[in-house]
Amino acid sequence: MAAERICFSIAPGARQSHRLVCQPAPAEEGGAEGHGRLSRLEWSAVVLDEKLIDLEVHVILQPQEEGAGQGLEWLQQKASGRTFQGAFVPGEHPRLKQVPAERIESVIFEFDNSYSWFTAKDVELVVLRTDEDDGRSRPPPRP
Repeated sequence: MAAERICFSIAPGARQSHRLVCQPAPAEEGGAEGHGRLSRLEWSAVVLDEKLIDLEVHVILQPQEEGAGQGLEWLQQKASGRTFQGAFVPGEHPRLKQVPAERIESVIFEFDNSYSWFTAKDVELVVLRTDEDDGRSRPPPRP
């Protein structure tokens, strides 16, 4: 399990997204970093200073056939709030459990501050990621 904390500021009237890759990265693209195929994801997002923001979360699916467009599945429809929590387990999701794991490309967190013309928002996103054991040998953790 790996935890990641992402902090950013969203300008007034702006949108910002964070992309979490669900597939192992090839070695030439930094795959030695040690993440495998996503098996479970939990997230928590907080807007600091008790301000409101919109958040939607969706999964991008690789095309079933060459030349076809990417697929999209909502994990969280657009909602306004100060705090957000959620979880995604591909093998348990009602619409994605029949989809081959290789097609689940990424999870996108889309933060929307477009309705606020004067106030920037500071956001903290924490994700807990559990990956499948893909059989690669991983380097031992650093002391």
